[in-house]
Amino acid sequence: MNRNINLEISNPKKFISDIENKKFVEIPGSDIWDLGFSNIPHHNYTQPKDFPNCCEYHKSILSNLNDWFNTFPNCCDNHKALLKKKWFKKELYTDIPNKVLNSVSYTSSFIEHSIEKDNWYKEITDYIDYIIDSFGTPSIGGERFFSVIEYWVKNSLEIPKEIEWKRNQLLDYFKSKTEKKVKKNTDLNLLHSTFQNWIKFIPEIPVFNSIKIAYKGKLPMNLFLYDGEYNRFTGLTTFKGRTQSELIEIIVNHTKKILFQLTSENVYKSLNLTDKEKYEIQIIAEKHKLGQLLLLENFSKNELKYIKVLKKWLKNEKGFISELKPIFDKISEQNFHSFLIQQIFFFGQSLEKLKHLHSSFGEEDFRDYFLPHLTQISKKHIATGETFNKKGKTDILIQDMNAINTFVAECKLWKGKSYLSSAINQLIERYVLWRDEKIALIIFNKDNKDFAKVIEIAKETIEEHELFESFVEEKFKTIITYKFKHSEDITKIVTLELILFNCYKQ
Repeated sequence: MNRNINLEISNPKKFISDIENKKFVEIPGSDIWDLGFSNIPHHNYTQPKDFPNCCEYHKSILSNLNDWFNTFPNCCDNHKALLKKKWFKKELYTDIPNKVLNSVSYTSSFIEHSIEKDNWYKEITDYIDYIIDSFGTPSIGGERFFSVIEYWVKNSLEIPKEIEWKRNQLLDYFKSKTEKKVKKNTDLNLLHSTFQNWIKFIPEIPVFNSIKIAYKGKLPMNLFLYDGEYNRFTGLTTFKGRTQSELIEIIVNHTKKILFQLTSENVYKSLNLTDKEKYEIQIIAEKHKLGQLLLLENFSKNELKYIKVLKKWLKNEKGFISELKPIFDKISEQNFHSFLIQQIFFFGQSLEKLKHLHSSFGEEDFRDYFLPHLTQISKKHIATGETFNKKGKTDILIQDMNAINTFVAECKLWKGKSYLSSAINQLIERYVLWRDEKIALIIFNKDNKDFAKVIEIAKETIEEHELFESFVEEKFKTIITYKFKHSEDITKIVTLELILFNCYKQ
């Protein structure tokens, strides 16, 4: 099938402007012309003997076609318009009557051979489309062929009674081809601008970045067009464009699919939470989940479009995060405390190896060793030494950006059980405010060879103290966590970390 497609641009200025300014250029059908191609019969076709003089039916068809062609192109207003085309010459179409008659013969034979097959409908309609395409653009003679073959199907096609319904289905096909339809706006430039507007409305937040990168500036033809239909007779796949409203419905559904995957209730699963915190977050998360489901499922096609969906989703998400913030702030502080204790342990471990450095250290020197490190571990906290708190100056005080104490610690040399007991009293009674909740005693052993014994006695001393409440956990063998009653209010509980380092000088 060879076609020589020609263009006669009726408005060259507009055509050039469209090429320069639009993603897609639409060429009016009236500016395209070709003479079609020679169609061929199917492989089972046998031409009647002495065709077309074989019967009155074929002779009458040819006679009517010749009469029509004698008046062509003055036969109708549509064909009269051809006289204004520079390319039009009637002699180019002198064989049209014979071509129409042959096409009717080919097609009627094909229908008779195909009507009882399983895939009969697509085969027959594809073959008819192939025959019509063969008449070129504009389809001179194609409309004559179509009306003759439709009449034949309606009045002359012989088929068994049990498949009579197939005749009606074919007639519906002919009707669908000839009915005047309301033209749908399937302009690709409109579809492209609609799609790019959707990309622009996607929020500029990290969870959407990959989506914006994937689609920005792209031409998703799979969204602009319906699935293609392949015609084995023409060898072509044809695509029908969607309207703007159809594209928006696709975008709405795609938006909902994306948003279903971008929920926030899984954030808490990676955090180290207490059962109470998990319960609080789960309650809020379920409320958020219900809001998302109502938002993304319960609306009609024409009620909400993608911009409204995105706005409502963001509002719902913002409310969810707002409700979670107090819990996350609390969790963040707890995580910082765990990180702080871990860093103190790592810094102290390094110091244990530097005997030439710590051999001459006193309590203040040990404090001064830790402070520069502690000031660097968080931009949201400030670490200071010898800072006044309550009734005296504590060795290490860490506060958040609101000047609220988050950690109070004393550095002490190991000088036996009674000295440690006094250090506990000093820390809790002199330096710990009513609102303080996390404190620490950092003990440095310099004079005792048996460090294990030091650890044992220190643990005994802690648990014998009158404010001791309970043991919590032990980490790295030298970080032991306890719960203590507050000296001013026994209903309040503070967390005390006992942290021991072995700086024994041999």
